[in-house]
Amino acid sequence: MDDDPQRKAVAERVLQTAAELESLIKGGKAASESSSIPDSTGASGVSEHTGDRALYLNVEGRELEKIAKDRYLIGRGKHCDLVINSGKVSREHAAIVRDGDDFYLQDLDSSNGTWFNKQRIKRRKIEDGDEYFICSDRVKFVYR
Repeated sequence: MDDDPQRKAVAERVLQTAAELESLIKGGKAASESSSIPDSTGASGVSEHTGDRALYLNVEGRELEKIAKDRYLIGRGKHCDLVINSGKVSREHAAIVRDGDDFYLQDLDSSNGTWFNKQRIKRRKIEDGDEYFICSDRVKFVYR
């Protein structure tokens, strides 16, 4: 996305509204509620080295899931590793890709995008505690 503040403000409002609507549909929980995943940062608030630990993902209302594949597919297609049943989500929306000891979340040219900190991303290294949005579904990552 470009640096136009008006476009950013509109994108933020659209993302927040979509998250609130999706939350209402799924059971009335506030979109801003925090996840129940424990924080795994040290006392300094800085994440520890992630090379020896496994990556887990959490989607609201689902079990914590370990990422055990080198390519983990997210989308609405039944063949995906994480199926998100929403017409806004592409059949193959995004993938978690391992590169050495690191994992990256990569958007697969989806129509509605993959978002981090209210910015649409193409590919981004996953850090401990990161929260991404696949359309209005929040996906949180932790290393353990």
